[in-house]
Formats: sequence, structure tokens, C-alpha cells
Amino acid sequence: MSRFLTPSKVCVLVLIQIYCNETPPQKSTVPVLSFISSHIIQRSVDPGSEQNGPSPASLKDFEILLAAQESNHPGRSLHDVFLTKLWELHDLVTFTDFFQDLTAITQSSRPNETGGKSPGCSPTSPIGQFTRRCHLESVRLQFGDAYQLWESFVLFREPTRTTYTLRNPGSRYARDFPNAASVDLLHHEKPTASAVLIERLRKRQYSSDTPSSLDDVERAIHFQLSKLQKYGTRVPDEMKNQLKRMTDQGGSVPSEVHFINFFDAWRGGAYNDAVELLHRYFDYTMEGHQAEQSIKTYHQYALLHLAVLHADFGCYGEAISAMNECIATARENQDARCLHFGLSWLAHLRKAYPDFAGLESGMGGNDIAGSESDIITFLQQKAVESKDWATLSSSLLTQAEATIESGDSIAKALEQAYQSSYLNNTYDIRNMIPSQLRLQSAMFNRLGQMSLAGQYLDITQQIHGSTASKPDLLSTVLQNAYNLAMSGRYDEALELLRQNNPAPLHTLRLDQTFLAFAAMVQLRRALHQGELWAAERYLEQVRPIRSIADAGIVFETHVLEIELLFRKKELKQAFEYICNRIDEAKKADTVDMLHRSKLLILKAHVFASSGVPEKGFSIVLRAASSAHRSLLLPTMWEALAALCVILVDLGEFGAVRDVVDAIMPQVLESANEYLIANLYNLLTDAHVGLAGHSCVEGSKERDAHISAALTYVERARDAYARVEDLDGVLATVARKAMLFAYKGEEALAEETEEVYAHVVAEAEKRTEELLGRNL
Repeated sequence: MSRFLTPSKVCVLVLIQIYCNETPPQKSTVPVLSFISSHIIQRSVDPGSEQNGPSPASLKDFEILLAAQESNHPGRSLHDVFLTKLWELHDLVTFTDFFQDLTAITQSSRPNETGGKSPGCSPTSPIGQFTRRCHLESVRLQFGDAYQLWESFVLFREPTRTTYTLRNPGSRYARDFPNAASVDLLHHEKPTASAVLIERLRKRQYSSDTPSSLDDVERAIHFQLSKLQKYGTRVPDEMKNQLKRMTDQGGSVPSEVHFINFFDAWRGGAYNDAVELLHRYFDYTMEGHQAEQSIKTYHQYALLHLAVLHADFGCYGEAISAMNECIATARENQDARCLHFGLSWLAHLRKAYPDFAGLESGMGGNDIAGSESDIITFLQQKAVESKDWATLSSSLLTQAEATIESGDSIAKALEQAYQSSYLNNTYDIRNMIPSQLRLQSAMFNRLGQMSLAGQYLDITQQIHGSTASKPDLLSTVLQNAYNLAMSGRYDEALELLRQNNPAPLHTLRLDQTFLAFAAMVQLRRALHQGELWAAERYLEQVRPIRSIADAGIVFETHVLEIELLFRKKELKQAFEYICNRIDEAKKADTVDMLHRSKLLILKAHVFASSGVPEKGFSIVLRAASSAHRSLLLPTMWEALAALCVILVDLGEFGAVRDVVDAIMPQVLESANEYLIANLYNLLTDAHVGLAGHSCVEGSKERDAHISAALTYVERARDAYARVEDLDGVLATVARKAMLFAYKGEEALAEETEEVYAHVVAEAEKRTEELLGRNL
């Protein structure tokens, strides 16, 4: 394999000669120059484009371009002229002379085909630099490499023989050549045919690859690495096969191929293979740079990738050791870029994985890297000094996330998010925009602005989907599915998940997160439907991912497990489980205020369900106060709903009505159907309690309270039906029958009892069908 020159580049040089010597018509100038520039200038691919990366030009590409362009020769296209120039290189001597003549392109003036003089290309122009490099590379070629390049060019040009012969029947170039490496010797019936060329032609029948150089291979590898790091996916099989065919043309495999295989094994879940390939890549890389002083720079990057790899598979002890050594080495080598990246990842790991944060404090990791606030402050200062706006934007988002999780001012967090948005738009930091929009969506979700939060998620998916990484897109889809599930639209949520299944990407972590979240949606549905055996089965599918899942998914699994214990009436086990989670939250340094408040709410529910509601009164007040102070409005509504349950048990019906009336309009906008149903149920209890304790029997006021209770119990029933909560539906139907009986409407009471029996029969039938299907 040549270091730079290939038959494709030779064809580009021929086209450059045609452009400089023959001066094609004006309307053909722009297409020809655009084609030349696209293959001689190394551009970075636009993230939003569908371009597949750098690749050598094939003969078909030249034909598509030049066949539609006219030349200065009547009746001839530029493609005809192009083929004539190609076939004029009829032996190794003319092929060598062709490279020697490249220096004429950069001369100030030279004779052209018509006898006049044409201005030459500037030596510093893209065309001048390309031709000068090609000339230099041809001079450096050994004879064996030069002859191999000539053979490759002969094979590359051979498909155009028929077209050239038809257009030039009298040409001697395509018929008889005295040179031993001529194209005529490719014919098998000639006894003097070259065995090497015949064998290579036979192999070419099974391969349509365009010959590549080391330069082409390195460009393709770097392009693939950039996509792997950007989108977080595996190497497609087609690209993997293409890279293998390209590297097989050379005598050695570039060390970057091991790096690509490392990413592929990492995303595929092959932990041992990923570690081995990472060591192999950095071993080969350092071996190839032994004579350079920059060999020390590879050490910290190897440690950085190793730490991230360990953390991704839940090996937090090894990750902490590698990350601490990476930070220390980067400081010693004064590698600011690696230090910034390592500290950013450390801050992310502390927030996303609670087990990592707890284990790090026990191993002294904070002493080396510093606290989270120290890391963020350091990153912001260095980013401003070096004008690294991407790092500054990322640190602002991390700081905003830490602000809202700690319960600090939400206005401060919004200001930091808007500062990040300003940097992203001013300096075109496209890869940070999806993360910024997702964070803003989470903020508005915590403020109770569900519709606005949904709009941010839609913007992320529909507008920035082409530039977002696959994990970011999957997080957006999961958040949308979660919102649909909370509103009782389980089928729509599952359909959304099916449409965005990451299985074709063959990435283990994305697959596990997706399957766990789909099981969580099914688990919530099974809990509401009263199918506890199915809920336990789904919970077993979710539990294994806790060791590698982020804090949000881990906490959601804890909440669902507690709800399952509630449904099974195992209050003692639920209480112990909640206390264990609260103790873990107290020991951890970075626990979301939202998680702490919800755990307190669940603990209050345990006391209320155990018949001692007064023990949960102070607990739920503390949760409501913390949520209000942190502006966690949905959590505050849940805390007030738990408070109303306790007030109902204490007989404070008027206070329950006042509290629910105050928060009900905002809760209705949140589309949390289960919370809406519980609040309507509490209003029913409040009005029934007021009718029994505050009103005279037979008075109009008592009848008004009973009528209001009937209205609210019907609304509660509809809300429970939307989330498919069987226990809630049955409880509301039973209450409705009791209210009708109290009012003396026996017919309506009997009809309601029939509805109750019908609901029970439908639930039993559905359970039998599910059991039969699973058997």
C-alpha cells in the first residue's frame, strides 16, 4: 500500500491537467473545481449532513461528473478527453514522466494545447499544494512501490477499455504495447501475460474496492473514531468490513484500528475484550512514538479511557484508581485538555452513579480531585482563560444541575442554563445543545410546567436529532414515554419505545437502559391493574441494571419496589426498605432533594396505612416545606396529598377541602392522572366528612355535600380508569354505591353494585388470559 498515491489520486491529477491545460468551457468550471476540491481538501464532515465520510473517488464518480460536461473539442465530452489522457499513460515510462511533468502546473505560465500560454496555479493554492505533494511522494517511491502503483493503476483503469475503444477505434494505446506491464498482457490467452497482473485481476472480480493509500485509511479511521465518540454507538458492519478490506491492502494494521475495536467491544458489552484492546492500542501507539518526547502524553489518556470503561461496567473501585492516577499524571505533564476532560467526567460520575460517589469518599478520591464545587470552579476558570467555550458550557450545565439537585435557587440554575445556551448559539457548539435542552426540560418539569417541558423534549428530538448523540436521543425518548405513562397512556408509551428501539445499534448499555425502562412502564401498569405476580416478574428484569444505571433510574426502581410492597400489604418490609434508602441518602454527599422528599412522603404513607397517621404528620410537613423551598412543585403536591390523607384520619375535613382546592388547578395541568384521582378521592372524603360532622341531618347543606361527593367520586373513578388502577376503580364504585344508598336511591345503588361486579369479572378474565398466555 502506498503512503499517499493511489490510482484515484492519479485520475484527479489527470483531471487537474485537463483543467489547467485545456481550459474547459466556463459553465463546466465550477463543477470540475468543486469535484477536485472535494477530493484534495481534507474537510471535516458537517454533523448535520448525510455524508458518509472521506472516500477515494471511483471511475463511476468521474464518469457521472464529466459525461455531462462539454469540452473544447466538438462532439466530445470532458469524459472522452479524460479517458484519452488516462490511456496515454500506456507504460511505466510514460507513467513516470507524468509525475515528473506535475511541476509545470505550478509554473507562472506554460504552453497549452492550442499553442498559447496558460497561467499556472499558485504553489500555495490547494491544487498547487496537492500536485507538489504528489510529485514529492512519487520521487520518494522505491522502484518496487512505483511498479506496484502502476499495476494498481492499470487494473483501476481497465473497466474503461471498452468505452475508450468505441470512442477511439484507431487508437494504438488500447491495442498493442511493447512494455511487459502493458494492459494487453491482462488477456489470459496470451502466453507472455504477467502472472501478477492476472492474479490481481482475478481477485478484483470478487472485490469492488477502490485502491487506498495509508493517507486514505487514516482519514477513514479518524472519521469513524469521531463518529464513535460523538454518537456513542458501535461500528456498523458495512463500515467494519470496508475498513478491514482497506487495511488488508497494507502490510501492517494502523494502531487506531485497535482503538476502533476497543470502542466496538465497549459498546457491545465485551468488558474483557475492551480492556485488552485498549491496552493493545496504547502499547502500539507508544511503541511507534518511542523517539518522540510526546510519549508521556499517551499515558494519561489511556488511564482516562480505562477509568470510564471501568465505571461503565460498574467496576467503581478500579475506575477510582485509574481516574486518580489520570488526574495526577495530567497535572504532572501539564496537559490541561486531559485534566479538564477527566475532571468533567469525575463530576458526572459522582452525580450519575451514587455507588461511585460513596465508594470514592472511602478511597480518598476527593482528596486528589477535590469536591464537586472545586472541580466546577476550576473548570470554569481554565475554560475562560483558554477560551474553551465547550468546556465552559458543559461546566455551566453541571453547575445548574448541582444547583437544582441541592435545593438551591431555581432562578440561579435557570440563569446558568441560559448562559450555556448563549455560548452554544454564539460559538456553534452543537453537541452541547441537546444536553442543555434536556436540562431545561427537567427544570420546567420540576416547576410543574409539564407542557413547556414537553416542548423542549420535542425540540431536542425533531430539530437537534441529527447532531445529538444516541444516549441523548434515547434519554429524550424515555422521558417522553415516562410522561405518557404517568398520564395513563401506556399503549402510546410502549409504541413510542418500540419505534425508537436501539437494538439495531447493538450497544449493550443502550439496550439495557431501554429494556429496563420498558419493564418499568409495564411494572407500573401491572401494579395499577392489581397483577402483582406480573409486577414481580417485571421488577426482576429491572433489578440487574441497578449496578450500572444512573441515579434517576435507580431511584425509580426503588419507588416501584416500595409501591409493590404497599400493594402486597407488607408495610413492615416497606418501612424497613424506606429507612434503608433514607440512611443511604444521608450518607451520600450528592443526593437529589427530589429523591429525599419523595422518600419522606412514602414514609408518611406507611404511618398513615399503619393506623398511626400522627407519626407521619411532621415528616410530611418537612417534605412539603423542602419541596416548596426548592420549588419542586409536583413533589410538593404529592406531599400535600399525603398530608390530606393524614388530616382525613384526624377528622380535619375542612382543611383537606381547602388544601386540595388550592392545588387542584395546577395538578390538573400536570397530567399526573394518579395524583389527580387521589385528590378527587380526598375531596370525596372531605365532603362526606363535612356532611356527617358539620351538618344537620336532612339539611340542604348536607345534601349539597353529598352531591359534591358523588361528583368528585365519579371524577376520581374516571381518573383511576385512565391509569387502569383496578383497586382505585373498585374503591370509588363501592363508595358511589354507598352514597346512593345513603340518599335512598336504591335503583342507582343496585346498578352501581352491578357495575362493581362487572369490573371484578373483567379483571378476573384479563388475569386468566395473561396467565394462560404466559404458561
